[in-house]
Order: sequence, then structure tokens, then C-alpha cells
Amino acid sequence: RDLHSSLHDALPIYHHKRWMSWLSDPQADEPEGVAGSVRVVDVPAALPDDLPAAVRALWHRGEQRAALALLYQAAVERLAQRLGTPQPPGATEGDCLSRSRRLADRRYAGLFARVVACWQAAAYARRMPATEQVEGLLEEWSAPPPPTAATRSAA
Repeated sequence: RDLHSSLHDALPIYHHKRWMSWLSDPQADEPEGVAGSVRVVDVPAALPDDLPAAVRALWHRGEQRAALALLYQAAVERLAQRLGTPQPPGATEGDCLSRSRRLADRRYAGLFARVVACWQAAAYARRMPATEQVEGLLEEWSAPPPPTAATRSAA
């Protein structure tokens, strides 16, 4: 082989970090606790009894991403309860949204979609919703479910 072809082969290897930086995680070099960095959020294994109060407390302490993660986790659990089946292992947000379309309760299906949208914007695009938007989600979360056919017939 001549020198030119050897350099041609070696150059991409030498500069691979600069040329392939778009494949790496840009937050990997950020120190722990940098505002807006995408990282795993510690969410309690058991959901709090008063979810809206817990989400508000996190939100007002400046832990917006953790607050949205908690709300999202609770929304996924409520979805599983309402469908009567657990989420499949490894279910993505899209999988959960697809499952939510099977709900008879269209109001909760809409709330679930809005929670997922807020979570995805925060987790992947680092865009936090306005406090008013989170408050609206929490108010809707706390609203009583609509009557079911069994409840209507008992009335």
C-alpha cells in the first residue's frame, strides 16, 4: 500500500471523536445536577398517597423533571389499572399511548396523552411546561372519573 491510502484509512480513525460526536450523549460530560441535563430520575417505587401534592412539592423546589417523571409514572400505573393489565416489560411512551386509545374513558385517554407530551418535551427536548400547564394536569388528575355503565345503572 502506498502512503496516501494508509493516511486515507488512518485519518478517520484519528478524528473519529470529532466527526462522530453527534453519536455521543452531549450530557455525559455535564456534572451531576446540571439543570436540564437528561438523566435517570429517581422516582419512588410506591406512589405517594397525594400525588398532586408530591408533584407540586418537587416542582416548587425546582425539580421539574422529577415532578414530571413522577406524574408520568403515576399516569402509566393508572392506565394499567384502568385497562386491567400491567404494561408489558419495556413498554415505551408510544406503546402506552397506543394502549390508552383502548380506554372507554376518553377523558383519561386525553389526559394521559397530555402527560406523555409534557414528559417527552422535558425528558428529551429539555422543554419544561409552564407551571399553569402542570397545575391544569394536576387538577384534571384529581377530578373524579366519569360514571361507568355500572355506576349509571345503579343510580
